[in-house]
Amino acid sequence: GYTAPPPPGGGGGGGDDQDKPIPENLKLLPLYTLALVKNKALRGGTDVHPDERVQAMNTLGAMWVTQSKNYIYPRMFSIHDMDPSAGLPSVDSVKVDDKSPSTAGRNRVLLPKIVNLSVDRLTSEGIFLLDNGIDMYLWVGRSSNQAATNALFGVPSLENVDMSQINLQTKGNDHASRLDAIIQSLGEDETHNITPKVTIVREGDERLES
Repeated sequence: GYTAPPPPGGGGGGGDDQDKPIPENLKLLPLYTLALVKNKALRGGTDVHPDERVQAMNTLGAMWVTQSKNYIYPRMFSIHDMDPSAGLPSVDSVKVDDKSPSTAGRNRVLLPKIVNLSVDRLTSEGIFLLDNGIDMYLWVGRSSNQAATNALFGVPSLENVDMSQINLQTKGNDHASRLDAIIQSLGEDETHNITPKVTIVREGDERLES
């Protein structure tokens, strides 16, 4: 079997198979396997309509590896506390290392920080953008910052409002303009076959959150 790599400088010792480190290309296998069985293409239960399941399976089967990675394990960006430079073109022509901010699109727009894909990360004070390469979901906590919420939706809170009347602002203020640049740049990336649709999800909306 394989075990986790020994600490740097530590004495792994021995030539037994149990001391072999996990190969780099297998370290994320458990994560992607778990994510795959939760995808609507393979997820069990009756909450997925047969037509949706068939479409998801066809979509997944037609994807390249780079595309399927985000479709299986979506990226979740923290929008409410994004860096002031997020949503602006990068001044660097190339990415220096893994610690450098990620970019997307033709203009190499800087992306917000990516947070772990976990329900524990969805705090009521936050606003998060989920991107799976096909669709995007903008999750808004019920206690999100009123200034940020007003900048993005034109109202200080999404509580007790008709969501059918709510539209995501794309200009008029810095926060909305930068978020729109992020969304458009992700749409330009090779991971997208079509322009992504952004669905606004209010915290507590059981239909959309499920």
